[in-house]
Amino acid sequence: RIYSSSGWSDTESVVIVGVRNTSGFALKTLSNTTVSFAPLKPSVRFATGGVILPSTANLTIPLEATNVSAIEVEATQVYEENVPQFLQVNTLEGSSELKRVGQVVWSQRVEIAGGSAAYNVVQHIGLDVSKLVKEHPTGLYRLSVRFKRADILLDCPAQTWVEAEEEAADWDDPSGEKSFWDYFESDGDGEGESGWSAWEHRDDPCRRAFYLPSYDHDLTASKNVLISDVGLIAKQGMDGQLVAVATDLVKAAPLVGANLQLLDYQLQTIATGVTGADGTVRLPAGDVRPFALVAKSGGQAGWLRLDKGAALATSHFDVGGAALTNGLEGYLYGERGIWR
Repeated sequence: RIYSSSGWSDTESVVIVGVRNTSGFALKTLSNTTVSFAPLKPSVRFATGGVILPSTANLTIPLEATNVSAIEVEATQVYEENVPQFLQVNTLEGSSELKRVGQVVWSQRVEIAGGSAAYNVVQHIGLDVSKLVKEHPTGLYRLSVRFKRADILLDCPAQTWVEAEEEAADWDDPSGEKSFWDYFESDGDGEGESGWSAWEHRDDPCRRAFYLPSYDHDLTASKNVLISDVGLIAKQGMDGQLVAVATDLVKAAPLVGANLQLLDYQLQTIATGVTGADGTVRLPAGDVRPFALVAKSGGQAGWLRLDKGAALATSHFDVGGAALTNGLEGYLYGERGIWR
């Protein structure tokens, strides 16, 4: 492999006699080839995974941008009281049925510094969401990042089409939900082509089809973010009791005095409790199957979905054992391992 710190242009490749290929055959004559490297396609993506962002992280989300001079950011807030409803059809990373539980509350255009030096270079930038959190301090955020044709750094012919202005869909308007067929049912790419013909140009950054979403192509990068210092772990035994553990993610210490609420799938309260000095509390679930655990402390909140599919697997451990119906079982050990 060959790496370059200054990017690539047309490069002459020389392969000497005797070099063997993957099949073991040696090259018999000298080979000179000019290799052309296409510029990197414009793109933007979130550089990290995960959802929970502690408050000490300077409220900055890392991004990676390539061959773009600016990006547009949009934030959808899932309101704090609606997060349990959101979890009925999503994990914390999900995005289904967002209009039922939240709405767009913030948007911003971010210029990316670098100029010509940023051409064909992956830039690492930090997206500051402190203003978003200050104006809308609680709940879960769905961040979406995109760019337009005018924001790319590639040398393209003059743009012949006009960017369509996006309008906020009404809550009862089914057209607000995305469909894989949206593009094919539209009027095409605005450049005299439509349907499959325009779809063929979806990999060309100079064509409008590149900026239209399809089933295998979408320039928009999205990520859920929860600003919280509350960490939650839950364990449930055969007796129906659920042991909840709350942790302060900043101090890496037990979270004392947190108010916990255990909900069923219909979002009705099963049990409540307050964590003790060790950050734990026992919540009796009885015969009701718990669905979600909600923790609130110091103006912050945390949520944990308790579906069985999300539980840590124990199948590779010998956890079968024997169920004790009544009485006690015990073992006696002597001070010596051998008796005669």
